[in-house]
Amino acid sequence: MSFYYLFGANLKILYRNWRGMFWNIILPLAIYVAVALLGSHFKFGDIGINYAAYLLPGILAMTIMQTGIYTLAYWLIELKENGVMKRFAVTPVSIAELLGSLIGTRLVLIYIQVALVSAVAYWIFGTKIYGEALPIIILVFLGGAIFLSLGFLISIIADSYEEAAPISAGVNLLLTFLGNVFFPVAILPRGIQAIASKLPLTFLADGLRNSYTLSGAGISASGEDIVALLIWFFIIFGFAVYFYKLRREK
Repeated sequence: MSFYYLFGANLKILYRNWRGMFWNIILPLAIYVAVALLGSHFKFGDIGINYAAYLLPGILAMTIMQTGIYTLAYWLIELKENGVMKRFAVTPVSIAELLGSLIGTRLVLIYIQVALVSAVAYWIFGTKIYGEALPIIILVFLGGAIFLSLGFLISIIADSYEEAAPISAGVNLLLTFLGNVFFPVAILPRGIQAIASKLPLTFLADGLRNSYTLSGAGISASGEDIVALLIWFFIIFGFAVYFYKLRREK
């Protein structure tokens, strides 16, 4: 029952902040439209799509990552500085219930972002979704769970906003430029390709790109990406739980 109470409370807190909600939704739309227009002369003839269609899954993956890291890490840092997290430590609420409720509420926001950016891509650039909805739903869920867990991990490691900000910015910058968002990993130097191809954002962008651009694509088209994302989720979630328990015992 604790999960449902926490989920409801977090949902109210999140969506009462209308200004934060506004910018969380508007910024991904603005970035997508601006970059798609700037790169309109690029063509991806080998896969039969224009740049706006290629960019869409990458922007969605980046949006999921940024929402997961920033909205959770900074908010939890504020709670930590106000002593709220210490109070959680002495309650019977388990780490799974706490983290699950935090991830669940922000996944609702992430699905809204994905739906709106996809709708704008269709209305402005005529970008169509050729694949099936189920793999997209699964990929968005896994991507959100991974980066929300990463945001939670950052909030545990960092003791203040001044510590969390550069860590979050560094992770965001690294993953954005190596995560197959704006350009294919294949154009990177070979040594960097080996690293970039194994990043969670790369698997998320690849999976979404397959699901969006392949006609009739089902889960099998993004199966490898889904498995890789599951592995990443268990790794990051495991580290988050470990460090949370470690800090809780101190």
